[in-house]
Amino acid sequence: MAETLVSAVLGPVFEKLTDEAFKKFARSQNIHSELNDLQSKLTHIEAVHNDASRREVNEESVKLWLNNLQHLAYDIDDILDDVATEAMRRELARESGEFTSKVRNLIPTCCTKLSLTQTLHRKLDTVASRLQDLEKEKSDLGLVIGKDEKQKSNNRGNETCLLEPDIVGREGEKENLINKLLGGESSKENFSILPIVGMGGVGKTTLARLLYNDTRVKNHFELQAWVCVSDFDIVKISNAILGFDQLLKKLGFDHLDRVESLSDRDALSVLALHALGVNNFDSHSKLRSQGYLLNQSRTNNKAPEDLGHEYFEKLLSRSFFQYAPNDKSFYVMHDLMNDLATFVAGDMFLRFEQQTEMVVVEKALAKYRHMSFVREEYVSYQKFEAFESAGSLRTLLAVPFGEEQSWNAFYLSNKFLVNLIPQLPLLRVLSLRRFHIREVPDHIGKLKHLRYLNLSQTHIEELPENIGSLYNLQTLILFGCESLTKLPKSFVNLKKLRHFDIRDTKSLKKLPVGIGELRSLRTLTKIIIGGDEEGFAITELKGLSNLRGEISIEGLHNVQSATHAREANSSLRRLTKLGLNWSNGSRGGTLEKEVFNELKPHADMLNELKVEFYEGIGFPVWVGDPCFQKMVSVSIRDCRKCKILPPLGQLPFLKKLFIEGMDDVKVIGSEFTGTSNGVAFHSLEILSFENMSGWEEWSTNTEVLEAVFPCLGELSIKKCPKLKEVSLNALPSLRGLDIDECGNGILRSLVRSASTITKLKISRISKLTDEAWRGVLTYLGAVEEVDIRYCDNLLNLGEKEDDEDSNLLLSSLRVLKVSECKSMESCILNSNNSIERLWISDCESLTRVSFIGQKLKSLYIDRCKKLIMENMINTSMPMLEDVYISDWTDMKSQLIQLFSNSIHLTWIDIYDCPNCQSIDVASYPGGNWPPNLVYLLIGGLKKPISEWGSQNFPTSLVVLILRNEPHVRNFSQLSRLLPSSLEKLAICGFDKLESLSVGLQHLTSLQRLWISECPKLKDLPEALLPSLFELTIIGCPILTRRKFEIYSKKQVMLKLTANNRDTYSRDG
Repeated sequence: MAETLVSAVLGPVFEKLTDEAFKKFARSQNIHSELNDLQSKLTHIEAVHNDASRREVNEESVKLWLNNLQHLAYDIDDILDDVATEAMRRELARESGEFTSKVRNLIPTCCTKLSLTQTLHRKLDTVASRLQDLEKEKSDLGLVIGKDEKQKSNNRGNETCLLEPDIVGREGEKENLINKLLGGESSKENFSILPIVGMGGVGKTTLARLLYNDTRVKNHFELQAWVCVSDFDIVKISNAILGFDQLLKKLGFDHLDRVESLSDRDALSVLALHALGVNNFDSHSKLRSQGYLLNQSRTNNKAPEDLGHEYFEKLLSRSFFQYAPNDKSFYVMHDLMNDLATFVAGDMFLRFEQQTEMVVVEKALAKYRHMSFVREEYVSYQKFEAFESAGSLRTLLAVPFGEEQSWNAFYLSNKFLVNLIPQLPLLRVLSLRRFHIREVPDHIGKLKHLRYLNLSQTHIEELPENIGSLYNLQTLILFGCESLTKLPKSFVNLKKLRHFDIRDTKSLKKLPVGIGELRSLRTLTKIIIGGDEEGFAITELKGLSNLRGEISIEGLHNVQSATHAREANSSLRRLTKLGLNWSNGSRGGTLEKEVFNELKPHADMLNELKVEFYEGIGFPVWVGDPCFQKMVSVSIRDCRKCKILPPLGQLPFLKKLFIEGMDDVKVIGSEFTGTSNGVAFHSLEILSFENMSGWEEWSTNTEVLEAVFPCLGELSIKKCPKLKEVSLNALPSLRGLDIDECGNGILRSLVRSASTITKLKISRISKLTDEAWRGVLTYLGAVEEVDIRYCDNLLNLGEKEDDEDSNLLLSSLRVLKVSECKSMESCILNSNNSIERLWISDCESLTRVSFIGQKLKSLYIDRCKKLIMENMINTSMPMLEDVYISDWTDMKSQLIQLFSNSIHLTWIDIYDCPNCQSIDVASYPGGNWPPNLVYLLIGGLKKPISEWGSQNFPTSLVVLILRNEPHVRNFSQLSRLLPSSLEKLAICGFDKLESLSVGLQHLTSLQRLWISECPKLKDLPEALLPSLFELTIIGCPILTRRKFEIYSKKQVMLKLTANNRDTYSRDG
């Protein structure tokens, strides 16, 4: 396998050495003879690859020789890349007139040439010497030039679809089993059982099929039958084999034929066969890094991205890669494949994780070429300091660990950028995605080998001007950099740039001059049409003929002529996603419609269209044209002068449709369905209308259409206050309905059309009285989730005590959320035994909540001051997992007993309940807290925390937040409360707290300490806990910056807030 990787590196080397422009520059630097000699020696060495490949499996010395050759190939490639980069720099300088400047002319050309030549000679001499050593070792090892001899398998005929050439490494087991089947011992008995055992997936059934189809077996037995027992009763089977060992002895099975693991060589053959269609890696040895793809793409007349995509699809189809379980836009590798890749990479690659042993890492620092590390919440420099010696690194990737949420913040030590990156001059790939980086240091622009730079979702405001010196840069990702305001003028120098992603950069209002000259661009996700001579002109698009994928064109109001838009249209033919954006308040008129019409993309590619702030009265005819067979998503927003919607019902595969801010649309009818017969919106699954201030009526042409919205699963109508009439046929697939700021008549009309709704969310429904609500409930027999907000006319939710039919209402309900319903008095769900999550907040008139709590998992009650607790204590909650209660006047300690025995409870958040005596351990039967408690927030109770005794918290408790303790002056008063298992401790609103110097020393697992709103606090511990790496201090005015200086030198991410400004010390 090392041979394959060597070939992957040598490919780009040979490509450079044979390039005419490269050779011309080499002659100008007087290094062409050395390079010719280098090429000759590498050719001779490459010729023995096949022999080395055969022998490396069994001969450690050959494997070591290949490894050394691979490292040398990397070093040679780096030197040649230096030469190629310098050639590019001089060419660009010549084009820009740099060499004609007076300052430049003062420096003799021979001096600069001599300096470069001397450096190159020195480097080339070094690699030539190493290459000479490898040539000598090659001879000593007896490596010979010759073709690889393909292994020939003894093809035995079979008559099934299982092809023997697809089976690797089972010849020995097969012959052994056939001998047993056909041998004399088995023929002495009336019947013979030959068991094959092994772990799942190792190939037991495949081996049995091989035996079954073998010619010798077929000829031996008169009758054959294949029986596969797949579905079985586990209880019966278990009872039948309780005496399995004794059964085997009685039957005489002293030896079982176990299917063992494959040899390394056979395992590699299996993986090659599965991934590539042949039983070795040789035929795909050129499936390698970008250098190969560029070379192969020229040979195949394909772009490297297209060729790479083909290879990836092949690997995906063979399950080398697999779709991520929860997101089809991401891919994963099976553990076996991942282990193989790691094994093949050897000492070239390091996956740096928390459990990685630094002793092992430091021994191989000079050899590592590629490294990834886990993106943690706080990445300190201390763990990376040793990598300043890893000067050969080409790849440095920050990768996520598990699923990340959008609100997660990740901080990177500033020393990582300032100290480490300059020591890695050979970097080709650098990804620091999602870190809290505000400034990109200038030395990033000195990474002249860089091909890929990912700074997406960081907080940078600008890039350094010398970013234009990255002449090799091919991919720059700035997606989600919301603070980015400008790009450097030197951007025009990035002639090799192929992919530039600036999606979601809302502060970026202008592109630098010359973007249109970057003819290699294939991805340019956002274009901003300028209104002056220095801005980007839409006509520049015609020079970017390779664009594909996604593009958003902003500033279309600055286009002066429809002819200019027509010239740009040729660059839209390969787009799959197109966004067209005029400014808010553009001039409108016929010009906008003409420009819109000229920007029609190719119908056979586009699958997503977004239109914003278009001020024309109507849409071009191509919007909604059924020839757009691949269109799956359309979004039309803030087109305020349009009076009718385009005929989008004709799009056969449209799945998502969002309409927003269409103020002049009053009626939506047959013009929207856009078809005189048949089915309209045949595939639509999600439909949303929002902020339609003039919309009054919605109907469909039901007299001539067979069906409308047959697949609609989610419908949202928000802020449409004038909508009075909805006339729709049945919506058989509707599961989710979300209505906000509409009349109750609209709610009734829609639920009548969709009895299959399982999720209902309503907000600000005018005149939604109890009577109207009960009328709605009769259609909600299948509803499982209900979310009600700001419905001030609703008094009673759920059942009435005198209603005989109340047990039919909300019988399937699992989740109920009620908030900001000022007049609501009761919520009774006594006939429902399925409720799992109950969230009630800001219902100031609510006095009674009653439910069956046997399945309840989550209870949330906030700011319901009049709620009477006695109405809730008629049920236990054995399944409760989390409870949140705050600002509830009548809450008492007895409530704790309802869920005190829950072994599932992990989260307790109870504060500002002045009549609750305590929730300490004395409140729990048996004197024990819930055994699996992880998170506890307490404070503002009748009994101060400082008066609690020892609590015997479970060891599972890792987060403790203490709030609003009025009596504590020295934190040592609370020391007995704190379990040593804590990883996060927060102290909030301790008005009299003066000192934290004592009381924390036993918290040996503490990682995060949060202190807020402690106005008298003046002392902190002199020595930090060794495990601590985050200290957050907010609203403690007596503490001065001098107090924090000791911590900035420790391994701590220090966050201070003063005058509403955050400062960070990331030196730890």
